[in-house]
Amino acid sequence: MLNVFWNRFKMIPPIVPVSLFGLVFGVNFVLQSQQVPPRNQPIRQPAVKPSINTVAGTGIVEAWRENISVAPLRTGNVKEVLVKQGQKVHKGDLLYTLDTTELDSARQTLTANINAQKANLDRLRHLPRPETLKPLEAAVKEARLTYENAQTQLERYERLSDKRSVSQDEYTQKKYAAALAKASLEKAEAQLKEIRVGSWIYELQQGEAQYRSTQAALREIDTKIMLSQVKAPRDGEVLQINIRPGEGVMETPSTAPMLVGDTALLQVRVDIDEVNASLVQPNLAGVAYLKGDAKRSFPIEFVRIEPYMLPKKNLTGLSTERVDVRVLQMIYRFTKPQFPVYVGQQVDVYLKK
Repeated sequence: MLNVFWNRFKMIPPIVPVSLFGLVFGVNFVLQSQQVPPRNQPIRQPAVKPSINTVAGTGIVEAWRENISVAPLRTGNVKEVLVKQGQKVHKGDLLYTLDTTELDSARQTLTANINAQKANLDRLRHLPRPETLKPLEAAVKEARLTYENAQTQLERYERLSDKRSVSQDEYTQKKYAAALAKASLEKAEAQLKEIRVGSWIYELQQGEAQYRSTQAALREIDTKIMLSQVKAPRDGEVLQINIRPGEGVMETPSTAPMLVGDTALLQVRVDIDEVNASLVQPNLAGVAYLKGDAKRSFPIEFVRIEPYMLPKKNLTGLSTERVDVRVLQMIYRFTKPQFPVYVGQQVDVYLKK
């Protein structure tokens, strides 16, 4: 009987089993695709709006009195970083330094110039030197004697009763000799007078101006060297360090080289969408929940409302980030709860109207 069944099965065209298999596979695929997969439950139940009389907002935790971006007041390369993240610092503590090799070299050059200019000013102020006066006084005395001798000889020729006893050429020579001696005397006296007066007032003014200019340049260099030592602007904690020795840093960097904040007391900067801005007012009681955790919350205390509405910034916490929605910012402070809360952490905030 099996032989008969097998013979009949062989008579079926080969395409029929294949078609049946495809039909079964297609029906099974359609049935499976229509099944709704089970929903994944969240690890923590997120916070929900308590009531219709509550205004919701997104907040970010900040250090008390806001985080401070500690940037240098001049552009340069980082020489040394003297603190670590999480380290407590006091106002005036040295945080990091910039390289001052070029400034030190410029300072040495300016110092040498100042010393030379001061020496020149002292020389001008103490002119004339006694050693310079003595030769000039001797020269004047010599010129006077020469002139008196030439004048005496000329007068002797002029007193002759018989002018014919002296040739005209000889008389002319005596006359010119006397005039030349007089001119030499006047020159020597003028030179002595010039030296006795001392330095020319304009030379002194020029020397003093150059001296003051170089002193000002030296003070500028000293100021830049002083600004190369970046210090903590107030007591707090080092929250973030974004620089390393050898890296360049600018006066207005796009990323804060170092963040410092007072973490003894924290605050929350709450963003209220502009459509809900009219619903809030000062002194609203509030509560903050950790992002995505309905079981961890802490009360927050009103501080102030920022008077200027800003574009929303809630992705990285940087104050430079911008999106389309505008928000009203409210500042609330709080005492650290029993569970960890970190600066830069996002929270869900609910304010009771």
